[in-house]
Amino acid sequence: MRTERNYKHAIVLFIKNEKLNNNKVFSFRETYDLFNKNIEQLIASVKKEISSDVILCSDNSTLINHDLFIKQTGKSFDDKFNNAIDKSFELGYEKIVVIGNDSPDLKPQHIIESFLDISSEKIVIGPSHDGGIYLLGLSSKATSSKINARWNTSHVKNDLLKSFGNKEVVLLDFLFDIDSESDLHKWYTTNSLSANLFQKLLSTETLVRHKDNLSPDNHSTEKTIFRVYTQKAPPVSYALPIN
Repeated sequence: MRTERNYKHAIVLFIKNEKLNNNKVFSFRETYDLFNKNIEQLIASVKKEISSDVILCSDNSTLINHDLFIKQTGKSFDDKFNNAIDKSFELGYEKIVVIGNDSPDLKPQHIIESFLDISSEKIVIGPSHDGGIYLLGLSSKATSSKINARWNTSHVKNDLLKSFGNKEVVLLDFLFDIDSESDLHKWYTTNSLSANLFQKLLSTETLVRHKDNLSPDNHSTEKTIFRVYTQKAPPVSYALPIN
């Protein structure tokens, strides 16, 4: 792993170690590992088209293959996200594209086009269906102040649009951002190529329906929830639809 910048562009993987968080869908090892494998394949395709470094910003340097590692610092998500951006620019990068590992329909072209669109007066946002974002593209001259948003809420995209003020913002396709079991089920029901393949890789018994543990006086209209269980790990060799 290098310790200094090699290119002018960087893909910043801002990823938490969700295996330690039982409230997240990624606490299921096979699902989490599959999402990480998807990101690695996607980035490999991007690097064939655009020269860029890969910066992993996480609490665990072994999660995904990378060129440089930045440990997440700060008490809040807000602090950690802004610190990751600041440190990336301090390393000398001129353009960065920040992504996570939880948007399985993200394609190489989304990242490639983002690098092409980024300028001192132009910012790129990849909006998710839940009001959040799955991608943020910035230049080192695009913002000199803290990026403000109500993170981890449905207001993130709109807050960012306000935060960037007079900057021109390029919006990419709306994609699913998988933050919960419910999000995962909604994505599966889209029957996209990626969703169908993920289900197959996680075995035919991946989705198991469970009754809600509701008390008799609870009149919630949500009848069922979906949990992800896997009987075995995904196959060692596979190709995800990243084109």
